[in-house]
Amino acid sequence: MARRTPRGTTDNRETILRAAEQLFAEKGFPSTQIAEIAAAAGIGIGSFYRQFPDKGSVLLAILATLFGDIRAKLLALRAGMVERTFLEQLMMIQRTFEIVFEVFATHPAVGLTLLRSGYGISPESEQLVWNAFSELAGDVAADVVRATEMGVLAIDTPRNVGDAIIGMVLQLSHRLLVDGDISALEAARFCTRFTIGGLLAFAPGAISEQVRPLLQGIAPRAAE
Repeated sequence: MARRTPRGTTDNRETILRAAEQLFAEKGFPSTQIAEIAAAAGIGIGSFYRQFPDKGSVLLAILATLFGDIRAKLLALRAGMVERTFLEQLMMIQRTFEIVFEVFATHPAVGLTLLRSGYGISPESEQLVWNAFSELAGDVAADVVRATEMGVLAIDTPRNVGDAIIGMVLQLSHRLLVDGDISALEAARFCTRFTIGGLLAFAPGAISEQVRPLLQGIAPRAAE
């Protein structure tokens, strides 16, 4: 018979994760001590170690939750992508960006943890972050390859497109969470216009003319 996990054990884990998210966002990963996490979670050091071997594993769990949420939503959005026309795929671009920025906006402490501590903390965290962004860039590259095979784009380095878009998303995520001078919707709309506009440079003239009306319907800012 399967062993049941005591409810308090699960509660402690979630409490630790929430407390660590906030502390990592406020102080950064290197400056946060396990004793501080335990105190903020209202538990003893022993209870902390019964859940996590070290604070690095806490960071991994936090980042895995964030990227898992994004990935699940994008997979649902992209279901049946290969059957869609190029124009239908383009119309999904804004929703793709909205999902990413909405998750960051909904979990600002986790987003700040990623921006301030996600890279270089440990080989494990670096690999987790790299894999997550690599999957996103790979999705974009796969879409570009399909569009090229359909004859609507002519791009011989599709992965470069994905990597460039990830860089744009990270920079605007920093503005969203740190500077606060752009909303999730504004960031998504800008990325959409920039992405579609950039892709048009690689599209035949006839396709370009069909796509341009889409840009007119995407306001660069929410207030417009």
